[in-house]
Amino acid sequence: MTLLSCTTCRKAAGYHLSLPTPPCPHLFHCNNSPTEEEAKLIHGVIDQVEHELDILTPEIKRLKRIVKDLERARDALKSYSLQHKAMLLPIRRFPQELWETIFTFCLPSQTPEDLDFWDTTQAPWVLTHVCSRWRSIAMGYVRLWDNIIINAKPLKRSKKNRNDLLRTYLERAGNHPIRVRLHLEYDRIEDRAILSRLVRHSHHWQSLELKVPVALFKLMLPISGRLPVLQKLKIHVQHYRAEDISEMFSVAPMLRDARFVVVPFYDIYPSFPFHQLLRLAGTYNVELALRVLSQTRRLEDCRLLVHDRGSHIPMPEAIISLNHLRVLAIDVEKDLRILDFIHLPCLESLRIEILERPTPASEFRDGGLKVAPILRLLHRSSPPLSSLRIQDSFWTEKDFNTLLHTIPTVRELHVSLVQVLLSFSGLVDEASDHVLLPNLEALSLEVHSQMDTDGLLDFLESRYRNGGNSSPVICLRQCRIRTAARFQPSVQTRVRLEKLKAEGMDVSITDQRYS
Repeated sequence: MTLLSCTTCRKAAGYHLSLPTPPCPHLFHCNNSPTEEEAKLIHGVIDQVEHELDILTPEIKRLKRIVKDLERARDALKSYSLQHKAMLLPIRRFPQELWETIFTFCLPSQTPEDLDFWDTTQAPWVLTHVCSRWRSIAMGYVRLWDNIIINAKPLKRSKKNRNDLLRTYLERAGNHPIRVRLHLEYDRIEDRAILSRLVRHSHHWQSLELKVPVALFKLMLPISGRLPVLQKLKIHVQHYRAEDISEMFSVAPMLRDARFVVVPFYDIYPSFPFHQLLRLAGTYNVELALRVLSQTRRLEDCRLLVHDRGSHIPMPEAIISLNHLRVLAIDVEKDLRILDFIHLPCLESLRIEILERPTPASEFRDGGLKVAPILRLLHRSSPPLSSLRIQDSFWTEKDFNTLLHTIPTVRELHVSLVQVLLSFSGLVDEASDHVLLPNLEALSLEVHSQMDTDGLLDFLESRYRNGGNSSPVICLRQCRIRTAARFQPSVQTRVRLEKLKAEGMDVSITDQRYS
């Protein structure tokens, strides 16, 4: 056993291991006690080996200290090198605009109803806690901070400093237009503080969806005349007092989209700049709906829920022309007289539904919509309709045929109708070159009565006879028929249906009893 030394510095440079020859090898394989002579030899070997250990142990400690120092130096150099290599990484040349786009995709994807605005573990809050550059980009990109969604449910959970979080959020939005969705259920100090802070930034509101207790409306009075960029407004109010909000939104020069859901309904309605609206949705009675429509000459999209209730407002003396209206959706109780007072020459989509569907089959005749006002509107306006949906209406066969002749431009037709017998065979005129519905691509009917299935199939098969020249529906691709009467197709009917499907038409006839 020899400790090797450097010839220059005389420090240990290695170790040549050469173990002494065992003096008594035969004792390794038995339990016999050594003799006195053998014991002396064994003690001599032990002393020799322990002497070598006494030399090696401090040298090992010294070398371990050196290794640790070398490892620390290695780690420091490696870290230093990596820090400087990071300066050359291509990601440092990543444009700020791309980071901003990526950050936009990091924003919460939950529906507005489920979003917790106060959760700082989600974007955009969390983006400011990664590194200094991300923090700088996130805080400077105002579009990350322009959408404020405050729901009532998260406010029920205890959390400190909500007002401070909202203040920080608004500060980071700067002067950029903001979208606000505020749903509150209670009139508490915290709710009032949140609303008051938002009101102070009303001049930045671009869109507002508001559902708050009536008692909080008085806190919003300062927004009157301070809505220069408001474009979209939705208000849901229960038991409101008109004087609380009468003039609040009357001056909003950019307002184009307004939706009002008011429960219960009142004739007195707040003043809004209806004349500048392009889209309108609201709850009205017939008289007030017509009063509002008379002020909306630029309207393009209108969705009304019309109650049939008495009103002190008189009916208009002349028909109201809405020359820009393209989409009209009306939910009514029973009365369609509103249609007798409007002229819609540019209407492209019309949907009319009843608020409460009649349930027993015997009530459909009495509860269904009377279609005469619909036919008068279509005859008077001759609009270029592409989509028509009429729910739960009572039609005679003559009225239904009149309807089909009145809407030559329609592409999608859905009608839920009630009559004694629906027959289609009379619509097919083999000798005529006139195409009844040349653009119709999708037909959907709900028939709450008996139906002439053979006539319907003749009607559909005419699409493929003689090149379709005599068919009333040369472009029809989809047909859905649901009948309240029990439908048990014969073998021949099934064969005809399968043939239509094989020829490319998506057709189905099903029965569905309405309960």
